[in-house]
Amino acid sequence: MAGDEVVKKRRIPVTFDTFYATAGLTPQQLNRGELKNAFEKTPIGQTQRFLPTGLVSNAKAKFSYLQLNDEIKSKFVKTWGDKLRTLPKTGFKFGLHATTAKYWDIIRTKGLVASAQGACGPGIYQTATAGICKNAENQDEFTTFRYGTGDFSGDHSEPCRFVISMIMNKDDETREDWGVPSKSTDGTELPGWLLSQEEDTIPLLMVEMDRKAFAELLINEYDPKRESNTRLRREYFPTAAEIESRKRMERMAQLAGSSSKPSSQWSASSESD
Repeated sequence: MAGDEVVKKRRIPVTFDTFYATAGLTPQQLNRGELKNAFEKTPIGQTQRFLPTGLVSNAKAKFSYLQLNDEIKSKFVKTWGDKLRTLPKTGFKFGLHATTAKYWDIIRTKGLVASAQGACGPGIYQTATAGICKNAENQDEFTTFRYGTGDFSGDHSEPCRFVISMIMNKDDETREDWGVPSKSTDGTELPGWLLSQEEDTIPLLMVEMDRKAFAELLINEYDPKRESNTRLRREYFPTAAEIESRKRMERMAQLAGSSSKPSSQWSASSESD
């Protein structure tokens, strides 16, 4: 009887929902406790939490599921289904792919699409955490926030958007830093990034969050002393000197604008000539 039970368990088919179960999540059911346990911790090989403390429970954070069609789901299951049964701890990593409203609904139904070009070659570019990492120009930035807000552009009432994905360890790497890309030009590694291909990148959840609320969580988690030179810190949490500098620049711009306009007296005399 016990043997029959083992056989039955082995015959349970792997479905797309198995990816969620492997990640410690209940499929199609947002459980805040599960989300916190999965995402508000420090990933292997990183020194920062994957998501800042308090994000999952924040009322301004909206989690939602994708609506992938059966064909897309079946491709992931066909590629990874059997391997999920014996997946080791290093078998996958979570990644964050930030994007804007322009691509949001496309991703919801079609998943993530690889970029044909990039600093480290083709693939899907993601960050290993929501914290500070070096960009291709070797500058520190809250990269998820930057790309999730369209490089700090647009209507500030628009939320920051990003996708949480499950990146599969296709080469069975045992190194903690597997998936970390290197720049094509000089081979410099970008340890805050992860690069994967479409068939190895399973999108699990979509997240939208108020920009200001997200910025506060990020700064408190990853830059509590507010000492970084990131654009997020400068724009949302400027120092007194930076505020004064902005005011001075605004006054100079106003003066320059007024001096370039003709005076009313000059306009009147011109019309009378």
